[in-house]
Parts: sequence; structure tokens; C-alpha cells
Amino acid sequence: MQGDFRSFERQAAKPGLVTQIAIGVFIGSLAASAVVWGVFEARLSWQLHQAETYLREQAEKSAAQIKSSQEADRQRAAADRARRDEAAQRAAAAQQIELETKRIASEAAQRKDEAWKRFYRPSPGCGLAGQSMECSNEFIRAKRAFEAQYRPAPL
Repeated sequence: MQGDFRSFERQAAKPGLVTQIAIGVFIGSLAASAVVWGVFEARLSWQLHQAETYLREQAEKSAAQIKSSQEADRQRAAADRARRDEAAQRAAAAQQIELETKRIASEAAQRKDEAWKRFYRPSPGCGLAGQSMECSNEFIRAKRAFEAQYRPAPL
């Protein structure tokens, strides 16, 4: 048995082997840790890049939608303004036509009244105070004759 003990002592006497194994395990652990850390960092970097790309695309889409919406709002506002302006112009034109129509009608009525005053002269017995039946009949006959003859002057 003594021989077995000595061979163990010789093996134990070689301290370099255990140290080499320990150093190898340590270096292997460091290398494995570095690889794991590198993979983790690369994956994290890739995920961040993907998230950044997604967010940028979403921001661009959102900006495009906002721009499109604003442009549509501007176009609607311009169309509304144009409709309001057109309605105001139509109303102003209609008012102008109405005023012109009233003016023409007033002038025509004035001309007709002046023509009537030139046409009808009451008989001497039917002055301003003459309210007799005969004066009334004379007035009505003259009015009917005037209406039958009167033709407005062309404009």
C-alpha cells in the first residue's frame, strides 16, 4: 500500500496541473461569459433597432395622417368660404335685382300717374270738391279709357 501512497504523493506534488485546470476553467468561464454577454448585447441592440424603426415608421405614418387631415381641413374650409362667398354674392345680386325692380316699378307707376294727370281733366262742375254721382261716373269712364289706351314706354 505504500506504493500507492507514493504515487499519490507524486501526483499531488505536481501543483501545476491543478493550477492549469483551474486557470483553464476560469478562462473558459470568462470566454463563455464574454460570448453570452456579446450575444445578449447584440440581441438587445437588434431589438432596440427594431423598436426604433417601428416607432419612426409609426411617427411618419402619424405625421402623414395629420398632414393629410390638415390639408383636408384646409380644403373644406376653403370650399366653405367659397360657398359662403358665393351665397353672399347671390344674396347681394338678388337684393340688387329687387331694388332695381322696385325702382323700375316705381318709375313706371310715376310715369303712369303723370300720364293720367295729363289725360284726365275733370269737367268744370266736378272740381276737387265734386263728389256727385255724375262726377264719379265721369272719372270711372275716363279711367277705363285711359287704361285701355295706356301703353308703357319701352325702357
